[in-house]
Amino acid sequence: MIFYNAANREIRRTSSIVKSPLFSLLGEVLSGASIIRAYGRESAIIRETLRRLDLVYSCSSLENTANRWLGVRIYFLGNIVATTIMTVGVVMVMSGRLKDNIGIISLSLTLSLQTLEQLIWLVRCVASVEADMNSVERIIYYTKETPKEDIPELNAEVDALVMCDNLKTKKITLDVMVEADGSAAMLEDKAQSGSLELRNVDLRYREGLPLVLCGVSFRIEPGEKIGIVGRTGSGKSTLLLAFMRMVDISGGDIIVNDAPIHSLPVRKLRQLFSMIPQDPLLFEGTVRQNLDPFLESSNKELWHALTLVGMYTRISNEAEGIDCRVQEGGANFSVGQRQLLCMARAVLKKNSRFILMDEATANIDPEVDQYIQSTVMRTFAAYTVITIAHRLQTVAQYDRIIVMNNGRVAEIGSPYDLVTRQDSIFRSMVNSMGFSATRQFMETADASNLVRR
Repeated sequence: MIFYNAANREIRRTSSIVKSPLFSLLGEVLSGASIIRAYGRESAIIRETLRRLDLVYSCSSLENTANRWLGVRIYFLGNIVATTIMTVGVVMVMSGRLKDNIGIISLSLTLSLQTLEQLIWLVRCVASVEADMNSVERIIYYTKETPKEDIPELNAEVDALVMCDNLKTKKITLDVMVEADGSAAMLEDKAQSGSLELRNVDLRYREGLPLVLCGVSFRIEPGEKIGIVGRTGSGKSTLLLAFMRMVDISGGDIIVNDAPIHSLPVRKLRQLFSMIPQDPLLFEGTVRQNLDPFLESSNKELWHALTLVGMYTRISNEAEGIDCRVQEGGANFSVGQRQLLCMARAVLKKNSRFILMDEATANIDPEVDQYIQSTVMRTFAAYTVITIAHRLQTVAQYDRIIVMNNGRVAEIGSPYDLVTRQDSIFRSMVNSMGFSATRQFMETADASNLVRR
């Protein structure tokens, strides 16, 4: 039994380890099937899948072998017990001791066989529980050993969450930790500001790597609508990561609401930002759970948010209303509708003052893009909106454009000023869209410029 438990435990552990790469490969194949076919890599993927399957089935074979090994020995032990009972019974009958109670032998034999079955079941349960503790062991390993952000106050919060026994304790712990920092109160006082300033910011993803951002400086006033444009690799998305301290800057400073971001608790800092990504993220569940995952908003607030983004009619037509089901990945909604639901989620986020959009409309047709942009301008009029634009038409109505080039701010100004400047990088980007799109951009920028004046 001791030998079996030790062997079965290690076999289960090895099986868990070799299954992870197989599941990972299957996920990658499903998400990148078109790319695999385009480059003709089907045979290489099949070979790699077979290799990983071989490892998984090797472990399964070892596990079955161990079970057969245990079964043979338990049944052998049972046969010994049964044979002993039969031998003793025969001897006692022949000696005349059980002449009138021969049925006791049959009862003893039957009970011994039933006991054998229960013993087999008990041994397998004990072995299975011990082997299944590998799952708990792996969870604990990932909880403690997975690298976390190198931010002291955030690590302290995560450690506190791991040690908490219930949600009430978690809330009390986090509230005490945040309120213990005087900067938290300062952030609450200035949460309505929405100003953002970068002062000579340098950033690299890891020590020894070249700078991704170099000497970036600009200021965004509360309520401004800012577009960030530039070619691939110019540092646009890195700026958004820097705002939320997803990546720590190497030099300079970032000022949010007139306070350096390093003086603010990370959890409170990130509450100020709402991110609307290129691929809208919806979880399987209900519309309510997707809009308000922490159940902090009332029905009235939920319907108001849906009304603001233009999804009231779509959701109200469902029989369950805001409790209607959302399929995995939001498959029962179009891309544009998923994007609008993400915007409604941003509206409901408490204390949020900044809306970050990372090419949020790049995968949407121009008509839906125009509708979403009008919704952004209307719904988030009081917010500071920062948009990374793939389509330049998206930011034609914005207050200012920041043009990034090789990690530096190449140009900054209103869309109209930049597009009318002869030597402007932004002008060349607009001209590359073609005559019709350029003309449309110029008309939109000109109209917006007149409105601002």
